Amino acid sequence: MPAHLDSRRFRATDQRAFARLSGDVNPIHLDSTCARRTIAGQCIVHGVHAALWVLDAIARRSIAVAGLQARFLKPMFLDEEIACIWDESSGKAQLSSNGTPLVEITLSPQRPAVGTAAVASVPGREAPADRSFEEAAGMPPQAFDIHGESDLAGTLFPDATRLYGQQLVCELAALSYIVGMEVPGMHSLFSGLRVGIHDLTEASVFSIAGSDERFKRLLISVTGRSLNAEIEAFQRPAPTSMPPLRALRHRVRPNEHAGVTALVVGGSRGLGEVAAKLIAAGGGRVTITYRTGEEDAYRVVDDIRRSGGDCQARQLIIGEGAPPLGPLPAINQLYYFATPKIFGKRAGGYDDALYRSLRSVYVTGFEDLCKTLLARRGRRAVFYPSTVAIDAPPPELQEYALAKSEGEALCQRINDSDQITILAPRLPRTATDQTLSILQVPAEDPVDLLAPFVRRMTELTR
Repeated sequence: MPAHLDSRRFRATDQRAFARLSGDVNPIHLDSTCARRTIAGQCIVHGVHAALWVLDAIARRSIAVAGLQARFLKPMFLDEEIACIWDESSGKAQLSSNGTPLVEITLSPQRPAVGTAAVASVPGREAPADRSFEEAAGMPPQAFDIHGESDLAGTLFPDATRLYGQQLVCELAALSYIVGMEVPGMHSLFSGLRVGIHDLTEASVFSIAGSDERFKRLLISVTGRSLNAEIEAFQRPAPTSMPPLRALRHRVRPNEHAGVTALVVGGSRGLGEVAAKLIAAGGGRVTITYRTGEEDAYRVVDDIRRSGGDCQARQLIIGEGAPPLGPLPAINQLYYFATPKIFGKRAGGYDDALYRSLRSVYVTGFEDLCKTLLARRGRRAVFYPSTVAIDAPPPELQEYALAKSEGEALCQRINDSDQITILAPRLPRTATDQTLSILQVPAEDPVDLLAPFVRRMTELTR
């Protein structure tokens, strides 16, 4: 009968410790700024870390296994409560958060004896390999080595190390290194694992056993000194790159946006980055804002300035827990691209906490900015991107569509004033970091989509 085995929250310190043991320092696990531009939108727990946690908890009961099979269904995020339910009769364990299954593990009982031996560690990569899918799929067999700090095995997983030995724990951790640092490497997702435990041997190699270019899927075969493993991994899409300003000059007329002073909220990437570059390419002055992506913001600033444009950046935090809104620059245009992560909802059904988070940005935060503009003299144009998801919201976007529809209603009320004109078009899915997907999904080009609206915004401020 299933019973509660353990629960915990994975912290950033846990991430760093497992990275030291495994050698897997992929930024999706450790760098929140980089992770926000991935398909997950934030740092995620190493899948093998979760599997070893379960193995350690079961070893605490002196239950040994001959192997395990794991399916990493959905990402585990930092600081969320993870519960482990264990059914000893079936050998199945499930990790979940708020009732949503995240990882399923099946363990086979009665392992063979595993010997003990000194664990040799060799230096590994300091940064993940950034391979194309073709390069990863065609990679020849490689030595399967331990690249982390092997002494951490007993510290992080004391009961598993006691029962199976340091070599096995280190080799299990090193499976994460293969995926996160070698193949696919930088843009990887670990989705499945099958492990068989055996007595110590001298063999140590991993190789590509199969690939599917349609889904960017890799099967990896591993033979270690204490285990055999089959890994399923995917190459996730890289962050979306927007064109430099010099490539956009042909999209605007000379000095078309002269006299424009625009504040682009959320201008460090995506649609906001494109809007800022189009305005600057036409001779306008731009201030872009960022929440956490300072490096991305100044990359945009540098690109605009190198091409002769006028741009600066500042931090602006909007949404739940945001500080009071500070002074804003003198502007005649506002572009509002502030947004939390849109896709990636894990639980089924309506999520009120998610809705409140989205509403705090799309409604409350936007209204605060508009109130500041209404207190000033002069006429201003505002761009508020709505969404076609309002027309027929899919289940995973119902909270998003509801918050955006409330934002539209707010825009209509503010448009009754004679000081602000708001454009609030319902935009289709557009190729940005927000819409990254393992599967190829049609998406509009952000430049083609935005250029007519940027032109219309300038017409409204003439």
